[in-house]
Parts: sequence; structure tokens; C-alpha cells
Amino acid sequence: MLKERKMKMNSILKKENSLDSKIGFNLLPNKTIEIVEEFNGVKKVKSTTIEEFIKIIDESYVESFDSVKKNNKDKILSGTGILPNSDSVSTLKVIQYDNDKRTVYLLRKNRPTTINFEDSLFHNVKMPRLIFKIDFKKNDVTTAKVFATKDKVITKKTKLYKYPLSNVGSNGGICFGNIERPAYKNGISSFSFPDFFLSTRMNFDYYNNANSSGLSVRPFLEELVKADEFDNNFLKTTDITFDEF
Repeated sequence: MLKERKMKMNSILKKENSLDSKIGFNLLPNKTIEIVEEFNGVKKVKSTTIEEFIKIIDESYVESFDSVKKNNKDKILSGTGILPNSDSVSTLKVIQYDNDKRTVYLLRKNRPTTINFEDSLFHNVKMPRLIFKIDFKKNDVTTAKVFATKDKVITKKTKLYKYPLSNVGSNGGICFGNIERPAYKNGISSFSFPDFFLSTRMNFDYYNNANSSGLSVRPFLEELVKADEFDNNFLKTTDITFDEF
């Protein structure tokens, strides 16, 4: 059983995804797993326990696509993602269509950021984990959505929560207004999109009912600056799972 599981993991991890990332692993004598990730020509090595590694594999959302969408002639060519592609952003899934369109799902970890609210900068703002769905036409972002999540490991059943600040609609749609969106020449550069969005000027739009703090935008940001980490109790639930996103 363990041998079959190891063979399955080896097969999954040695896949090359569409964002130029390769992952392999070695079982070390001290019963730990050495994970070797090559991303854009740069190798990273990290270790974890066998138990934690198996848990990641079992719970991670990994899907291979080689089929045609029902009632849609666009062929889904590839899907990716079980382990981080960078220190702060993970690729959860990539769907490449045959008409220069692609959809990228990214997870931004709960790292602090700087928020520009009405031209006032708030540094070290604690944020929850954020899942972005970004639609591209060639190199251009056409639409984007974002939800928060409490889960460390993203699965099909992962519950999504409202983005807790402003400029995001109830359906997760990001309101760019007059902000010029950068072009992304490849999948690797699209990793910068979450931080690009967080750095854009924020106002009061769509803030009503965005979180359960009971605070207006400025006091809430001040609270998040002082906090040690984002309190997930501030998040407001939706009826959406990652599989439905």
C-alpha cells in the first residue's frame, strides 16, 4: 500500500506544469521527505515528515485536464498545482484554452502587505489567505476575482469567504476602476498579480458587509496593522467552495 502511494506521489510530483516548475522528492534515511522544487531554473530544497507529506498529497487539489467542456469547444489543456511555486504565492490550478485564453488560480499566503486607502498608506496590514481567479486573453487580464479562505491546504471542498476589504463585489469580482492593469508575458510573471492588486488605491466601494468587525475602513486597517496576524473570525462566509469558484 505504502509502495503504491509512493509511486503515485512520485508520478504526480515529477509532472512538469505549464508554469515551468518541476517538483521531485527523495525519501531520506531519517524518515523525512526532501522536496526538491525547480522553478524557472532555480532549485529549492525543503524537508517535511512522511505523515505531513502524505496529508498534503491526499488533500491537495490536483487535477489533470484532457477533455472538452460540455457545450464548449474550447479544450482545457492543462491543470497544475500541489506545492508552492514561490515563497508567498502558490499555483492552485491553470486552465489553458485553445483560443489564447487561460485562467490562473493563485493562493496568496497570509503575509502582511501595504494598503493604499484614499492615498493614506497603511504598512504591515495583516491579511488572510487569498485565492485569486485571473482570466487572461493573451497577456492581458480581462477579469479577476478574489475570495479569502481559512484553509492551509486547498481542496475542492475548501470554503470561500468574502474579501474583507473594499473594491471587491459580493461575487468576488475585483473592481479596477480606471486602474491600468499590467500585461503578463507568461505564467511566472502572473504571480505578481495578487500584490499588484493589493497595492492599488482603495476606497469605500463594496466595503459594506465585507467583514464582521463592525468597523469602517480606516479603523479596521488600523486594527490590522496592530494585530499579530489576521483574525479569521472577521471573515464573512459565502456559499461557495473552491470547486465552484
